Amino acid sequence: MSSLLLVSAAAGGKVEEVLEHLDKGFDTSILFDHGGQFLLSIIVEDSCAEVLGVLIQRNILEPTRIDRDGWNILYYACHCEWPKFVDIALEYGGKSILKSRTNKGVPTHLVNN
Repeated sequence: MSSLLLVSAAAGGKVEEVLEHLDKGFDTSILFDHGGQFLLSIIVEDSCAEVLGVLIQRNILEPTRIDRDGWNILYYACHCEWPKFVDIALEYGGKSILKSRTNKGVPTHLVNN
């Protein structure tokens, strides 16, 4: 199953089907394509928290990885005000990014202490 189909299935509520197929071959770059992280926002807005959790647990999405533009996934989530994603990212290792010198100014108003 392609990454795009997985994301579409997640957005369509077929979470169990998606979880069966997630592996290291998942192309996370498509989550950040299509303007402003459109596909990732679909997953978040459609309450597919389980999919995000599994992506992070299996090291497919890394909340602390820095992208080419100097941002990271947790920063995108905060910037776009996706509190559900922020909670999941922090649960699976994103807290260190809030203290990182490379990401000063990470908005923390959405982070539950």
